[in-house]
Amino acid sequence: MKSYHFVFVAVVLLTLLFACSKKESGTDESSDEWPEMDSFHMIMADAYNPFKDSANLAPAKKLAEEMALEAVRWQEASLPKKVNNDDMKVQLEKLKWNRAHLPIR
Repeated sequence: MKSYHFVFVAVVLLTLLFACSKKESGTDESSDEWPEMDSFHMIMADAYNPFKDSANLAPAKKLAEEMALEAVRWQEASLPKKVNNDDMKVQLEKLKWNRAHLPIR
């Protein structure tokens, strides 16, 4: 059970890394659309915020599998032109690696 918590914390921390990373501003609004990232972020927020606010792990446990599946969808999605670079591909590969090590079947 402890390894599950470690992996969950690793996924949350990696997600926070993505959320807090430098965002470039641009004039091309269509390149800002990345529905897979938005979908992952919504699930991650529903899982993480109750823990952040009151140390409640129940939503995180309930949403762990869905969040892991959304991470895979995000990693496999086409990258918007603005973020189609090697750094983003490495970060998404790390997210995929973490998902592969989750004890969810």
